[in-house]
Amino acid sequence: MLRVLLIVQKLLQENKHSSKRDIYYMHPSVFSDQLVVDNAINDICVLMQCSRHNLNVVDFLLFIVVCCFSFPFALSIWWILVSAGNGLVMGWIRFFEGERFFDCISSPNTAHPVPVHVEEVKDIVSFAHYILVVEKESVFQRLANDKFCNANHCIVITVSIFLKTLASFTTFLCLNSFLVQGRGYPDIPTRRFLRLLVENLHLPAYCLVDCDPYGFDILTTYRFGSMVSICKFLNSGILQHHMAYDTTHLRVPEIHWLGAFPSDFERYSVPKQCLLPLTAEDERKIEAMLHRCYLQREVPQWRLELKLMLQNGVKFEIEALSVRTLSFLSEFYIPSKVQGKMKI
Repeated sequence: MLRVLLIVQKLLQENKHSSKRDIYYMHPSVFSDQLVVDNAINDICVLMQCSRHNLNVVDFLLFIVVCCFSFPFALSIWWILVSAGNGLVMGWIRFFEGERFFDCISSPNTAHPVPVHVEEVKDIVSFAHYILVVEKESVFQRLANDKFCNANHCIVITVSIFLKTLASFTTFLCLNSFLVQGRGYPDIPTRRFLRLLVENLHLPAYCLVDCDPYGFDILTTYRFGSMVSICKFLNSGILQHHMAYDTTHLRVPEIHWLGAFPSDFERYSVPKQCLLPLTAEDERKIEAMLHRCYLQREVPQWRLELKLMLQNGVKFEIEALSVRTLSFLSEFYIPSKVQGKMKI
């Protein structure tokens, strides 16, 4: 508990916020598992008669700005959630979606919803040097809290699992239909918006995902599309039509893999406590992805890293890289990879 108290003291002194998961990854050798951190925080709250919020420890650091809408206040919350989509964007950009104005530049570390009607996006203005796509909302939140966009002139995009689940739940309440899409797989508006920005701003795009099979699959979804793995069914007219749409409007062939690489756990000395063994399902998924026809042809280095993941037999989350310091990702890992040649 003393170690957690010291972390909380530093958070309060520096006016920073952290998730319980972030705290665990700061000292994984001390905290045997996440439950140790959770219990310590609960004990501190009881001793000090306060809430986690008073300790600057939160479950979700959600900095969503609800922009001005031209509809009556009585409009349903369900419609708002569904129309907002699942994507979030922050950074050095402003644009219109129809008559609705998105001004991220005025507060570059505050998240705004990605527009759903991407075809209505116009008058894009940006002072960014690159676009960063992050798989996990927790990493997006970490960057926002570290004021990453102030020090790095960029645009950051993620998919909000919170918004996905909340929209699905409100759909259930209103329509008795419930569907939860897990993980950070991008929805169509987010992919279209990213494609639009790359085409119009001519900026390099980088993707940061977990070092696991699902993170790699999310990465390939951005670059190659969501159905490219079904090579043997390409003679189907319906699938060909879908693939053509995917290729024309959604995929971003210019995107680079920034991390986390399987080779990163040795390069950055990720503690063994942060490494998880691949499950049988993980191994089957990797084997299937290694057989995808386009990997060897277009991104052989990606395939080599994926093969290394299988050989090592381990996976790890992006947050595991922050074991040295809470702001390691924003202050060192991402800037050094973008500026150097450590991206593929």
